[in-house]
Amino acid sequence: MKLFNLKYAAMLAASVSLFLTSCGNDDDENVNPADEIVITTPKDGDIVNAGQTVAITGTITGKEELHGYTIFVRQKADNKVLFTKEIHDHSANITINETWAVDTVAKYKELELEVLATLDHDGNTMSKKVALHALPAGEHNFAIMTITSPTANQIVQGSSTLNITGSIIGITTIHGYTYKIHPQGDTATLFKKDVHIHEKNITIAENWAVPAVTATTGYELEVIGKLDHDGNTITKKVNFQAKP
Repeated sequence: MKLFNLKYAAMLAASVSLFLTSCGNDDDENVNPADEIVITTPKDGDIVNAGQTVAITGTITGKEELHGYTIFVRQKADNKVLFTKEIHDHSANITINETWAVDTVAKYKELELEVLATLDHDGNTMSKKVALHALPAGEHNFAIMTITSPTANQIVQGSSTLNITGSIIGITTIHGYTYKIHPQGDTATLFKKDVHIHEKNITIAENWAVPAVTATTGYELEVIGKLDHDGNTITKKVNFQAKP
């Protein structure tokens, strides 16, 4: 009886081993045959300008023969396709070498370039994406400025210290900023300070000594961010008041 049990156990172990090996082979057969998509140019976060011809280069490497690829360029805001090109290439190693002529860009847009590789005739695919920043011709940066203090129409005390805070966030390096205080409705400058700092993300942390006033007086804060060395800027203005 013990001999029978030992034989049965051995047969059961062999069956389980065969089953696991078979399952392992099935998994291997379903592994995605493409190893990697490498996009060499453009790089993630690159800036492209209207009228520019952009080189799209890279490689697609597969364990088995690939069945070509498609290039898409889309607007990230609404997924609108701006450019597409389908390439039929049957090889395990594909070199990507295409171009894309950037169309009209009236204002800053976030774009996405995708390379979609076709792995087989069953519809299996693999993709790689990079984010791009599209700007009008001649522009090299875009930024968002936020002023958190003073707030619009804030009332401050005369003879106090006004905290001026906010941020400037660019897609590439910001070249400092200037802030000015004007009488409300007047271009005269009561105070001006240039801040020299080269960062992609700038934190504004300044102050202004509010003068003594005898009646409620309106002021305007103007902050000018310098986007590049070509004179392109971004400006934000906030009105506030000082009272006695």
